Amino acid sequence: MSTLYQLYQQAILVNNRYSITSVSGIQDLGTYEYNEDNYNKAITLLNNGDLDKINELTPAASIWGEDITIIQFNDQNGKLYLALIYDSGDLAQNPEVLHIVLL
Repeated sequence: MSTLYQLYQQAILVNNRYSITSVSGIQDLGTYEYNEDNYNKAITLLNNGDLDKINELTPAASIWGEDITIIQFNDQNGKLYLALIYDSGDLAQNPEVLHIVLL
C-alpha cells in the first residue's frame, strides 16, 4: 500500500511541465477545504510565493470530504517547488496535482 507522500510523488511525476524526474523532501504545508474561494486564493498564494498568508485559507473540516493540500518539494536538481494537490476521502482515487510552481 502506498503512503500519501508516495501518491503525491507519483502524481507530480505524471503531471508536470518542469521535466521533474525525481521528487524528494516533500513537506506538507497544510490541508484546506476544497471550494472555489480557497482554490483561487491558493493558486494566487502559490504563484506569488506568498506562504505567509496561507492561514487565510479555510482548514479542511473532515478527512472524508474534498480537500486541497499545499506541499513543498525538491526535484532531481534540488530546485524547490510548491504544489497544490486535490484529494477526496469519498472516492477511491489517487491525489491529483492541480498546480506546480517553481520557487
